[in-house]
Amino acid sequence: LRATDDGDITGYDWESLARFAVLGTAVFPPLMFHWYKFLDARYVGVGAGLVARKVMMDQLIFTPPMIATFFIGMSLLEGKPDITKEFREKALPTFVANLGFWIPAHVINFRLIPPAGRVVYIGICSLLWVNFLCAVKRSERFQK
Repeated sequence: LRATDDGDITGYDWESLARFAVLGTAVFPPLMFHWYKFLDARYVGVGAGLVARKVMMDQLIFTPPMIATFFIGMSLLEGKPDITKEFREKALPTFVANLGFWIPAHVINFRLIPPAGRVVYIGICSLLWVNFLCAVKRSERFQK
């Protein structure tokens, strides 16, 4: 989110930060809250089969629309004329990276973290993940 490296606070890209804040506070948390509440209610337990089912459902059902929401939502907030261009270019490599990060994170989440601690755990993981998304968003390297 830095526009410059001179250390001056005016070097921050405040508009970009605001766009990330909108998606990261108003859009994704309510969706994630209801999704994980559904998973925990529908699939109760920490057995290997249930954990695998939750992780697979998360990655194959929930994640693709969330990646689309991120790239298309950011493009809308940026006022880009082709709001799906960046999604088309970066969705697949982002999804592959997502699998590498979130599968182990969710195995730990669903198997070891008690439900009362999951919000904090997922919040920490999400902070790490959003930094990766910031890098992808700014990078030309992640285009297909």
